[in-house]
Amino acid sequence: MHILHKTCRVISTALLIFSLLFVTNLTALASPEPVPERIGAMMFGDRVIDIAYHLGIVPAAMSARCGVWPQCKNLKTASQILGCPKMLMAQKLRPVVSYLKQHGIKRVLVEKNSPTNLFMPEASSEKLAEILTAQPDLPNDVQVEYIDFGRGFEAAVIQTAEALNRVEQGKQLLDDYRQKLEKAQRTIARNRFAAKVVVLTGTLQHDTGKSFIRVEAPDGYSDRFLLNKLGTSNVANLLYRENSRPEKGYVTLRKLNRLLQARPEVILITGDALAVQKKLAEAVANNPSLRQVPAIAAGAIYSVPGYVDSSVVNYPNILLQWAYALKI
Repeated sequence: MHILHKTCRVISTALLIFSLLFVTNLTALASPEPVPERIGAMMFGDRVIDIAYHLGIVPAAMSARCGVWPQCKNLKTASQILGCPKMLMAQKLRPVVSYLKQHGIKRVLVEKNSPTNLFMPEASSEKLAEILTAQPDLPNDVQVEYIDFGRGFEAAVIQTAEALNRVEQGKQLLDDYRQKLEKAQRTIARNRFAAKVVVLTGTLQHDTGKSFIRVEAPDGYSDRFLLNKLGTSNVANLLYRENSRPEKGYVTLRKLNRLLQARPEVILITGDALAVQKKLAEAVANNPSLRQVPAIAAGAIYSVPGYVDSSVVNYPNILLQWAYALKI
């Protein structure tokens, strides 16, 4: 009888723990991420679209740099991607005017100030708006509104929140942003970081298994928004010939032997990490002396999120991840 009572107590305890876990899981499942509201408006510019998304809003249609902005993949299921600024300019905004007419869109929010693309400043959101308003067949009741980033990120959030009637959400967004940015800044202030780095990005052809690799040239997005703040030097220029011209901020590499001259302390990977890892493994197998490269010798090869001044709300998180990766 004593054994039976003891067994019952064990079973009861197990059932209680299971019940608590089940209730906990139900509670977690009961509070899913809110689904963004799709509004009858159009937006030009990654940054204003990113802010709107974090305020719980997605536009009916938009122009964004989907080729370089990973977040765009998530937006494709909720918003019509009309094309990047360069493509729409080449088409003289015909897809935009057609969509406005077909769906009765009366409102276009446009990112203002500074180039949409660092390497193609002429293909800006403001230029799109300029071409749009000059269209002879544009309906007269279409209103173009500008979100001015010239006064800084926080002012742009406030302006966007007011334009979308999300003022309280805007305040909360800014509070969270400030806290995360302060954490990143504190981390940077109390640590030391690698002096030399290269940033590699790769593409893996899934059909063939072949990998292609590029290195980010100095003075690009990573330098301006991340590496300069950490006091880290981008030594990518030592990986390619002097007469090589970066294309959209990158240079394609056939071999990685010049890592012996660059001697980075850390190698960062953005984009498809597997493609870069395979190329590095092949390079070391073919040239064992590459093991002398400080980053390879120390195993200091890390995958980090890239930043092209699109995911502005997540910038503090990205800066912090780069700081963790480069900390010595």
